[in-house]
Amino acid sequence: MADGIRSVISLSDWTGLLLISIVLPAVICPVIHRLVVKAGWVREGDLTLAGAKAAPATVAAGTEAGSKE
Repeated sequence: MADGIRSVISLSDWTGLLLISIVLPAVICPVIHRLVVKAGWVREGDLTLAGAKAAPATVAAGTEAGSKE
């Protein structure tokens, strides 16, 4: 190596990486979810498949319902 410079990853580097990439999102996401529910933007059951409404039928481009080619 040039001039004996060596990069060492210390324990504090690993701790910071673990904190930023795993712990903070695991703490922040539930907090944001509770705030969004309290604000009324999301109601109980909105994020389930059973709570999904049927999508309206769409007509393919260039065809109409009931037409025969």
